Amino acid sequence: MSHNPWFLVSVQVLDGIASGIFTVLVVIIVADLTQGTGRFNLAQGAINTMIGIGAAISNLASGFLVKAAGYKVGFITLGVIAAIGLLWLWLKMPETKESQSQDTTKTEHN
Repeated sequence: MSHNPWFLVSVQVLDGIASGIFTVLVVIIVADLTQGTGRFNLAQGAINTMIGIGAAISNLASGFLVKAAGYKVGFITLGVIAAIGLLWLWLKMPETKESQSQDTTKTEHN
């Protein structure tokens, strides 16, 4: 989209920052959800496997879509899939903070 080296470097820097934040947040969320279960490594491996499969499939699927219908359709399709994922996360991700604070107050009173 651009041959300007400053633009390309700035985009790559922002991509690296976002990737670092995403990587750390995934580990924190998995640790929070699997606390006390002994399944941290299993969950972390499953999530990383799904991220890899999703990255491969999204490139393949968007390549076919772009070739068949153009960039706009490919971008919109992947955007809709991401929005569905965000909605699913919003509705299905359990809140663990409340249960931890209740556990803390129970042990403090005992």
